[in-house]
Amino acid sequence: MFKNFFKRKDISSELNKKSLLERNLSLVSLILLGIGAIVGTGIFVSPGIIAGVYAGPATILSFLVAAFVCMLVALCYAEFSSTIPIGGSAYVYAYSTFGQFIAWLVGWSIIVYSMISTAVVSVAWSSYFKNLFNLNFRTRFDVIATILILLLMGFLLRGMKDSAKLNNTMVFVKFFTIMFFVGIGIFFIKKENFFPFIPKVIIDNSGIKHYGLLGIISGAASSFYSYLGFEVVATTSEEVKNPKRDVSLGIIISLAAAAILYILMSTVLVGIVNYKDLADPSIQSYSAAYAMKIAGKAWASNIISVGAIAGMTTVALLNLYAGTRLVLAISRDGLLPRKLSKLSEKNKVPVRATIFVAIVTVIAANTLSLDSAIELVSSCALFVFAIVSIGVIFLRYDKQFKDLEKSFKVPMFPVIPILAFASCILLMAQFKKFTWIIFLICELIGILYYLFIGQRTSQLDQKNNN
Repeated sequence: MFKNFFKRKDISSELNKKSLLERNLSLVSLILLGIGAIVGTGIFVSPGIIAGVYAGPATILSFLVAAFVCMLVALCYAEFSSTIPIGGSAYVYAYSTFGQFIAWLVGWSIIVYSMISTAVVSVAWSSYFKNLFNLNFRTRFDVIATILILLLMGFLLRGMKDSAKLNNTMVFVKFFTIMFFVGIGIFFIKKENFFPFIPKVIIDNSGIKHYGLLGIISGAASSFYSYLGFEVVATTSEEVKNPKRDVSLGIIISLAAAAILYILMSTVLVGIVNYKDLADPSIQSYSAAYAMKIAGKAWASNIISVGAIAGMTTVALLNLYAGTRLVLAISRDGLLPRKLSKLSEKNKVPVRATIFVAIVTVIAANTLSLDSAIELVSSCALFVFAIVSIGVIFLRYDKQFKDLEKSFKVPMFPVIPILAFASCILLMAQFKKFTWIIFLICELIGILYYLFIGQRTSQLDQKNNN
């Protein structure tokens, strides 16, 4: 049962294979892709939640801490992507350094957080859409979220080139919306809202501590969800014109740009709305639009809502894309059914994988609660990032990768990879006990699937037996 645990992928042979996917993505497309994936639901929702629940005005520091951790991890992703420019991202990186079992856990975790994250964004998109058009109907089945997922599936089935065009358009709309909010909101900032910058620790009715330095760290763990998406760029390696150079640059530049936008947004929001008011859950879900309302700019609030919808559209699209490309990579290895790796003759896209991911996402959108889903997404992502961070050390010293060309190396090695790993573990420790239970249950399901199904159908195992 355990014979395949440490079998690793032969990267040299994989690099010599000709990909059937079309290489049509440039560096600019990658940067826009990364910004589109990162800046979405989080920027219009997370600042209000973090300020009201965790950190108060110091929510700015929470975003800085989260951005710092993400940048450390991004540097590790960049070295991996420049050394192993193969689709599959962290899954392939883990397969080549740690072996099949860890690779499967990483791949399984990414599939879980990609699909659940898409479901979360789709439900939030539905809520903003209903609010914008004053639609008050409520049903058990979220029709609007389901339609959105199916429409995005249709875009992906047309090919990544068309999907990238949609993303590029939405990114500019989203950027305009954020700058619009900052440009108007800066004139309504009240200095007193920033004091005390780090409020004293309080304990709510459930015994949970908020504010203070611990609140800043807890806020960083919560805001980590907002930065998810930079790793989507690493999944595009087989569709990039110059993957050795552009993937690593795309990851770092898109993350840095997104961090600046988040800090600007949270600074203006906290300056307009007192952090105590943001403790109200009914305000947190549309905090940016609410800020415009109390500033006496109701018309601007509607523009913010439209921009939020545009932002969430790109995030849902790119999360769905990342999930399909990972399912493609894993199914090619036999750890998932091989039928999912079949590409269409016309557009060279994984049709079955795309439909499979979309169907599961629709089910998740209509069954999961948003609160638990968001923390589950963050916990799965931090687990994956911890593996990638420590994996760079093995990548650097492993003889298998000695002669491979690298266009990027992590600076201050091995300090940065170790610091990135420790930071991910620290943030994971901030999650509630319930989140840990759900996370472990998901991982256990993945382990059982691998032990009794996945490793028996593994292509790597079949090669070794032949």
